[in-house]
Order: sequence, then structure tokens, then C-alpha cells
Amino acid sequence: MKQVPILVTCKNENCTEQGIQNTFRHCTRCFQYFCSQCCDLEEHIVKLLNSWVDNYWFCPICAKPALNAVFVEKDIEERCQIFLESMESRLLDVEMNTNVLNQSFTNLKISFESNESTLLQKHQKNIEILQKTNDIEIFLQDHQQNATPVGANETKVDNNINNENQESMVNQLKDWQSRLNNVIVYNIPESALQNGVDQKKNMIKNFRDKVANSCNFNFNDVDITAIYRLGKKLDDASKIRPLLIKFNNTSMKSKLMRNAYKLKYSSYAISVDRSPEERVMYKSLLNKKRDLENKETSGEWRFRIKGPPWNLKIVRTKNLQL
Repeated sequence: MKQVPILVTCKNENCTEQGIQNTFRHCTRCFQYFCSQCCDLEEHIVKLLNSWVDNYWFCPICAKPALNAVFVEKDIEERCQIFLESMESRLLDVEMNTNVLNQSFTNLKISFESNESTLLQKHQKNIEILQKTNDIEIFLQDHQQNATPVGANETKVDNNINNENQESMVNQLKDWQSRLNNVIVYNIPESALQNGVDQKKNMIKNFRDKVANSCNFNFNDVDITAIYRLGKKLDDASKIRPLLIKFNNTSMKSKLMRNAYKLKYSSYAISVDRSPEERVMYKSLLNKKRDLENKETSGEWRFRIKGPPWNLKIVRTKNLQL
């Protein structure tokens, strides 16, 4: 069947040009169409550009916000890279210090064993000369067994402390990396399906229908590496467990979180997957943010919690909706 051409109208406020869809440029951000004249391009050039895959274009109104969003995302990416490099450097320093302490402990052990061997040799050489009482022999044996090199206990304690600090930092970094591509979605109804495969398909379908479509977020099932409910299932059906979704890359998560504001007036909500320590910090900042909002009676300012997980802060901005 022959496809019927779709007619569109230029959204430039000073233009009423109408034409076929593929002869107009389509804004990637506001999804409006603009004619070739308003884009200052010839019609055959517009058709050629529209035929390209992954061809992004922004209208004059959307160009500045889109560019600002790119700069913000790039800044966050650079800060994350700096943080990871810093953590890697600290881990290398800890590993180096641990190796030095282990080597010192090994040297002390070798020295102790060498002294022990020397004492035994001297004892064997002089035993014919000494030939003293059994009490003297017992005393020498007790003294030899109970002898402890100076600083050995301190070295062991310091070694344990450094090992614990190293393990704590490694676990913290692994936990942060495991949550990097995760989001948590609230209030999506639970299904009564028991089969694991059917249950996963149902959760993905509900997420797409109730949340992703509202956020203009397109994804494929293979983009989600894991999806499951948090916590044990409750007898009270009115209490819905949060849904954790793990994407296979950070860009998918960032794209969804940029559009999460579109759920503001719905019953659904999205948040990043925070560690217990980050949740405590975020809750404290959230309470301070609410106090500031209650004190702000003019409506001129609004407050937001922004920044990477390790540097969250409350930012005051002009309320552009006035």
C-alpha cells in the first residue's frame, strides 16, 4: 500500500508554511517542525539531512537549553572521572603501604628466626662446657620461647588497621559502581504472576506504559540487565514495593533522569539508587530544602538538591515560572 504523505505546519511564529513532513526539519527537543526557509536551508538539503540516521537538530528556541544540558552532563562526567582517578590513586597508596608493612613484618620474622637459630647453635656448642642444672636449661628454653621482638605487636596492629581501611574503601567503590546505572521507580502496581520470565516481562511492560512513555524515554528490553522488587512481598496489597531497574550503560539512566520531572503531577516517581550513607545525607538535605522553601514566601526563588553523590548541595535558582 502506498504511504500517504503527512502534512505539517512550520512552528515559527512568523511563518505559516505547510508541506510534506520529510521536507521540514524536526527539532529533537520540542518535537516541532520548521520549514527549510526558516532553517535557512534549501529543500533538497533538508531531505538529505532527514535521511541520515541519528541526525539531531535543535530549533533556535531549544538550541541553548540543549547546549547547556550537554555542558552539565560533561561536567558531571569529568567530576566522576576525577573522583575515580583519585580513588584509584588512594587505593594504590594503601596497597603500597600495606606491601611495605608486610615486608617489614616478614623481615622481623626472619630476624627473629635467625636469632633463634643462632641461640640454638651456641647452646649446642657450649652444652658440654655448661653442663649445669636442669633448672638453668628450663630457664633458657622459657626465655627463648617467650622472647618477642620489639615493635612486632605494633606492626601487626598497624597492618590490620591498614587492611581494614583498604577493604572499606574497596567495598565503598564497588558499591558505588554497582549502583551507577540503577534507578528506583515507585508506585508501579505489582503483578500476581509467579513465573520469573513472565514476571520480568510484565514489570518491563508496566514500566514502559506507565513511566517511560510519559517521560518520552525510548528503550529496548535488552537495555535492561536486571529488574526486580525491593524488599519482601507484603500481605497488604495497597503497599507497593519499589522497582529497581539496572540499565546496561550510564547514558540510558541519565536520559531517563533528565525527563523524570515530567512525572511531577502523576502518581509515579523516579530516583537514583543511593547507598545507605547517601540516603541519610540526601534526607538531611531534603529537610533543609523544605525549611528553606517554607521561609521563601515571595515565590521569587526555588531550591533544588544537585551535584554528584559525594558532593550534594542545595542550590537556589530564580523561579522562571513567575
